[in-house]
Amino acid sequence: MGLQDDLRSVWKTAIPQQGYSHPYVMHGIMAISALHKAYLLYNKGDEYLTLAAYHYTRGQADFRKALLAVTDNNCKPVFCFSLILIVYMCSVPVTRAPGHVIENPIQATLELFLVCRGLRETTKSHYDRALKSDLFPLVRSSWLTGDEDPLKIPTPSLQTSPLPADTFKAIDTLKDFLQSHMDMAHIAEAEDALSCLRVTAVNVAMAGINVELGNVVLWPHHFSDAFMADMKHLRPYALLILAYFTPILAVVDRNFWFLHGWSKYLLADIEERLSDLPEFARNLEWPKAHVT
Repeated sequence: MGLQDDLRSVWKTAIPQQGYSHPYVMHGIMAISALHKAYLLYNKGDEYLTLAAYHYTRGQADFRKALLAVTDNNCKPVFCFSLILIVYMCSVPVTRAPGHVIENPIQATLELFLVCRGLRETTKSHYDRALKSDLFPLVRSSWLTGDEDPLKIPTPSLQTSPLPADTFKAIDTLKDFLQSHMDMAHIAEAEDALSCLRVTAVNVAMAGINVELGNVVLWPHHFSDAFMADMKHLRPYALLILAYFTPILAVVDRNFWFLHGWSKYLLADIEERLSDLPEFARNLEWPKAHVT
């Protein structure tokens, strides 16, 4: 569930310890375990998917109660279940489809983004507490740029990063294209979303070769509600920006079973949606070159 030893330790030790004291966390662990079984044993998939749904429902009910009043005393199990919930939202579309081919990948991605945004909003006031606990590696993996304004950080080298070498150039090129090919009423949302995408790329670059899920799902935490709505409404400019997220997502979906091929299926869905807009479709060449 993690590439770095300290993050693996969180999954092996810190999260189970919270599960012993907080049953909803243990239900979350059992739900993910059942989904992993469903992924590995396709002939028994329905059985394990049912078991996963049972544990998820039990855990989610108590988790919702905890979210009503997050305090320094209960923030650790809330953080643990929040991570479990994100993994669960990734795992379900992968495990329930024949051949692990994700159905409706744009919709599945937006549902994941909504969960990430909601959880961050609920828990952000307790990040300092989590940073001083054994959950530190988990929180740190979501933000490696420190206290410095990430928009002012010089473009880092991608020499040791699994990101495409021309990632930052591609984002800048897309920005130039959109400035001359989209409705000016949405240009502010587009520029903000691209700035947030660049910050995510900086975060991934600073992670080096061990890019964690938290480094990548940073993006939905920070773009605007208006951009989220435009993706939901399938506005072409928003889908094109989402397509440029797929090479970043591809960095992790090859390493984690619960993201099996997600970037590939998402990009294919976007390409189909933009097929009647040749100027937009031509700008898919960069993500298509780096998502396989």
